[in-house]
Amino acid sequence: MLNSPKLYRSIPTPSEQRFATFRKLSAALALFFFLALIYGSMVPLTPRQLSWDQAVAKFGKLPWLQLGVYHRADWVANILVVLPAGWFAAAAVDLGRRSRGPLLWAIPLIVGLLSATVILIEFCQVWFPPRTQSKNDIAAGLLGALAGPMLWLLCGRAVFTILDSIRHTRLTQIRVLWAVVAYAILNLIYAVLPLDVMVDPAEWSSKLSAGRLILWPTASLDIDSNLVRGLLLAGLRTSIVAFAISLYRGPLWGLMLGTGFALLCELVQIPIYTRTASSLDVLAGVAGACGGLLVAGQWERVNRWMRRPLSWGLLFLGLLLLINLITLGRSGQWISDPEWIQQRWASFFAWPFVKYYYTSEFAAGTNLLSKLLSFAIVGFVLKGAQRTAPARFSRSVAVVGWLSIGMVAVMLEIAQVYLPPQIPDAADVCIYIAGAMFGYGSHWMFSLDDRSVVTA
Repeated sequence: MLNSPKLYRSIPTPSEQRFATFRKLSAALALFFFLALIYGSMVPLTPRQLSWDQAVAKFGKLPWLQLGVYHRADWVANILVVLPAGWFAAAAVDLGRRSRGPLLWAIPLIVGLLSATVILIEFCQVWFPPRTQSKNDIAAGLLGALAGPMLWLLCGRAVFTILDSIRHTRLTQIRVLWAVVAYAILNLIYAVLPLDVMVDPAEWSSKLSAGRLILWPTASLDIDSNLVRGLLLAGLRTSIVAFAISLYRGPLWGLMLGTGFALLCELVQIPIYTRTASSLDVLAGVAGACGGLLVAGQWERVNRWMRRPLSWGLLFLGLLLLINLITLGRSGQWISDPEWIQQRWASFFAWPFVKYYYTSEFAAGTNLLSKLLSFAIVGFVLKGAQRTAPARFSRSVAVVGWLSIGMVAVMLEIAQVYLPPQIPDAADVCIYIAGAMFGYGSHWMFSLDDRSVVTA
């Protein structure tokens, strides 16, 4: 029962030592996002000669750009890239403190430092074409500098407490419900990014003519790898909601809420110019919800299966194979022209992440996130294989697994040199490894080995 006293156990407070560790981690993340903001704002690192007086004169004439549908998306992206540094800087000051005094003193310093950095970045971009400069970028950056620490002040402690409770409290219906709510909110936020909301009838007409509003599939619909991938993702995201709800509230609730979630994900994308809202994705979501119900119905059997190291090992190999097929399968040719190959090898060792500049901020972020998450799942599964393996084989499983991940990461990028239109990038190898490390390290958060589950 949802009103059972068992569901409302107090969340244990981390010790001071753990709080100190979390503050150090938050400070490290704040520094990382701060440096990433500076580096990402300077790529593709093509400096030009310009005198100080010329730079000052050019900076003084920065325009206000008309916020058309594409510029609105860039404006939101400029807010979001500054926000994490402020959030984690505030966390580094506030976590574990009894008083909010230190945070209230630190917020003006954090906002001031980030604001000065935003203005300085925009000024330095004078020397780094083809960066686009505008007062809009400065305004967006200043909003991001303010939003980060203020969001932490409003809800940071609550978010941390909820996340910390995942590991250190018993699983209950109410906590699973909140986890599903958080998952759904994150998906809906992603669905409306990059927030290029249409405000003009011409923009609605343009979206419709571009085929990004599919009320019902027709014979002229192009079935390509992007469409198939989108349908698979729509089914997967809904299956997670339906599975969790069905496991704790029954299949009827799982089907209803899963279907509603699939429909809502498409409805919120209708007014977003660059997003495709499709009834096909709704149908894929309903199919995914049914799949989630099936897994929930066989959960005890699945749980027993997942306690076998062979199961994790097969899943690990299957995921690596799937990543290879999805990544390399989009190419339709193998190049053999020596000059072309030499050019692609030269670009392979370009400055890290330079190639992400030549797409929109949202496309670059989505591409980066998809690579991180795909290998995070691989790392997560590897840790599962290691934990379920006999103690004498545990280290060997980890070594073989990490060697396999490294080999696949390197071979993926080398193969893309010869497979246009793929874009090879040595820095992507680091992204793959970082994603796998994150998944490997976060396995403990979802392990049920040492926690009982309260369902009533």
